[in-house]
Amino acid sequence: MEKPNGDQFFAPVMLTEFVGSMLLMLAVNLQGEETTTVPLVFFALIVCTYELSGGHLNPSISLGVYISTKRYVNNLLFMVFLIGAQTVGCLLALALGYMVRVTVTDSATGSEYLEPNVYSSPPPILIATDGIPSYGQIMLSETIAAFILVLTSVQARAYITRSNNPEGAVIQAAFAMAVALAAIQ
Repeated sequence: MEKPNGDQFFAPVMLTEFVGSMLLMLAVNLQGEETTTVPLVFFALIVCTYELSGGHLNPSISLGVYISTKRYVNNLLFMVFLIGAQTVGCLLALALGYMVRVTVTDSATGSEYLEPNVYSSPPPILIATDGIPSYGQIMLSETIAAFILVLTSVQARAYITRSNNPEGAVIQAAFAMAVALAAIQ
């Protein structure tokens, strides 16, 4: 959308966003207790995919960029396909993450359940509720985190546009987004 002539490279852009979103979601699914994994993967993927597709890797960022370009009619179909490619990539990563699960038997009840092979840690907001369903709190924290990430992305893209050194600006913008992602985790 924001890349000049990006719509002329439809298939490579969609493939880039598909694979990038899949790798990012796979990092989220398999990160375990290491909180620096996702920001580092996000940084590397933005640097690798920015030149071709803009490095959105997330439907909320794609929507934020779509709104900030102010060319709604021209980019609507492209944005829909871009979000579709990202969603399919995330679903494939979810399937791959599911395949690394193992079945564990509970010694107390004898029932079997699936457990990740890599132990993931729940978000702190879920730990604070002692297992009581807290979907509203989780939705609020995810909404705030997505807003911060999209705001950082739009500001970083504006910085790249104004910069005299776009290659260096991409790395700085990717670093800013990785720091924002690390801060909201």
